Amino acid sequence: MGAELFFQELPGPLFQDRQDKARVAERVAGAKGNRGAPGVVRDFQSQNIIIRNGQAYLIDFQGMRPGLAEYDLASLLYDPYVDLAGAERAELIAYYRARQIENGIAIDGDFDLKLRLCAMQRLMQALGAYGFLGLVKGHKHFLNHVSAAVRSLHFIVAKIDRLTELEKALSELMQQSV
Repeated sequence: MGAELFFQELPGPLFQDRQDKARVAERVAGAKGNRGAPGVVRDFQSQNIIIRNGQAYLIDFQGMRPGLAEYDLASLLYDPYVDLAGAERAELIAYYRARQIENGIAIDGDFDLKLRLCAMQRLMQALGAYGFLGLVKGHKHFLNHVSAAVRSLHFIVAKIDRLTELEKALSELMQQSV
């Protein structure tokens, strides 16, 4: 539902008609479907983690259910509330992979693609939520995070094959907000 809200609420004039929207949405769905679609599983973001006495605690976990670990990782690494540099993301991914191996969990060859697809899905969900909450519900402060989310989404989409139309639309959206 997040991707649907993203396409309805935010890009507006980038998609001149419903066919343009449908074509891009089908490409996204096709790209995910051809590679094993990740599911939306959790609301795992920086604002839902607190540190107290040196320990990390989750404070909003009512939506937790089984799913891809890459989704949680993507949710944190591409969180629009936190501006991580590429080197910081790479370091955290390396740390994650090392802990997985240390714990006897094999990381298959599709890890990077799964992580990107999960990040794409999470960012579209966030953009849909920001659009709905900011434009429909009037909570304008959510719109402050749109630019960061669009930049991250563009970065991710540029690394996934067969999403050139979405990449182009995101580039245009980024140019409009400059």
